[in-house]
Amino acid sequence: MTRGLLILFSTIICCVSCSSDHSFDDFISEVPEFESYQYESELIGYTISLPQGWTLENSVYEKGFQQEVFLEPSSGDTLTTILVSKYKSVTDKLEEEFEVHKAYNSNLSEAFEQVATNETDFLPNRSFYSHVSSKKEYRTAQTPGLDMIMFLTKSENDSTFFRLLVTCPKGSEQLQNMGKLMQCVKDLKTN
Repeated sequence: MTRGLLILFSTIICCVSCSSDHSFDDFISEVPEFESYQYESELIGYTISLPQGWTLENSVYEKGFQQEVFLEPSSGDTLTTILVSKYKSVTDKLEEEFEVHKAYNSNLSEAFEQVATNETDFLPNRSFYSHVSSKKEYRTAQTPGLDMIMFLTKSENDSTFFRLLVTCPKGSEQLQNMGKLMQCVKDLKTN
């Protein structure tokens, strides 16, 4: 089941395309006004803000790996999402685990490029981020492109990690929409 969700997001990655018009700093600096609410996941052990109207659309609760995917079902937009995963790793070092994620990103579809990776103090706990964007040469009217920001942070417990994946299609409102999602994940609190 967990591989199924990874395949789903890989398929999304392969189907959408164009290069980044905005940087990570652009996205986190954008602070649009919007209504939100606090979502608490007792099963996974975290709290996050979500835009009003967003709901839990998909979940996986397996030993060693839990995941919840959120979107706004009434919009029909399945590419603007927040995904929160909690999992156990063989390492307890954040830097080592992030290297594994960077290696995975190097195997992305040729339609995507790594824009930036770095440590950040954007989340409450020490974390790293990776910004991936679809390349310009793959952009069409039907597939305007997609940006993805993945955050990785370590829980207070041993080798447990939280991964947040925020995706947003390109377009005239991308900066505002991604800014809204960034403000939501900024409030992440882990148990």
